[in-house]
Amino acid sequence: MKIFANNNNREVICTSLDGGVNMTIEEIIKDPKLLVPLCFDDVFKAVFENHPEITALFMSKFLQIPYEEVENNIVILSKGQEDARVKDKHGEKDIVFYVSLEKPFVINLEANISPNGIQTLIERNLYYFANLFDNSLKRSGNYAHLKSSIQFNFNNFYANPNSKKLIEECYLKYSDNTIVSDKFKIVHINIAEMSNLWYNGKYKDIEDSTLKELVCLGALMMIKSKKDFHKCLRAINADEGLKGNLEEVMRNMSDNEELMIRYYDKDKGEKNTNKMYNWNYNICI
Repeated sequence: MKIFANNNNREVICTSLDGGVNMTIEEIIKDPKLLVPLCFDDVFKAVFENHPEITALFMSKFLQIPYEEVENNIVILSKGQEDARVKDKHGEKDIVFYVSLEKPFVINLEANISPNGIQTLIERNLYYFANLFDNSLKRSGNYAHLKSSIQFNFNNFYANPNSKKLIEECYLKYSDNTIVSDKFKIVHINIAEMSNLWYNGKYKDIEDSTLKELVCLGALMMIKSKKDFHKCLRAINADEGLKGNLEEVMRNMSDNEELMIRYYDKDKGEKNTNKMYNWNYNICI
């Protein structure tokens, strides 16, 4: 599935691999067999900001840290900033949280789903990341107390087209490739390609069991079929109650009255453009 925005009317279009049918978000909401994808703006923020147990599930897998350690020590920092984001989308990071382990770190989650302007997205994310790193230390604080900062970018493209890695880690390095500091890390994840691998079944050929599971997690962020979401989720090694909770949250988000009103008048069955937020949907998260 690919999700992108029409900049003229901000109508989000979804192209699905399971049938190749173009659908708008309001069409997805109307279909009881479908879910609004997790990488879509309102869903992405609502799920990861309001359900730390789900955020902990994703991060424990991508960070390779036991779930309990993340879940018991996670603090969402971006919650409650919705008004600021609406007023100034470009000035706000999407999801920011703090994990208080022996070596604490701050994490920013970004989803970048766009048909073009890839370099602009990457540069914008660098701006967000620099801001994240800068804010990890209180004014006049000791620089030795700078927290490790990690930005996870969930993309529908390869950030480095030369390597074409599903997961690309970026560090600040010297000319001999020695890492300057491990407190500065950006991770690009191509969830579109992960979705492709899941739908065509080639993910099963991946020998690395950890990467295979991460591919399924990435695919989950783009799947809109309830049936496929359930099937993909079964391939992830996690508590059954937690996985059931994730499915319920996704179903509730797609049935959310506010989300419906934002995209169409359900009583008349017509698009309600007057109530759509004037956000920049070239990232559609």
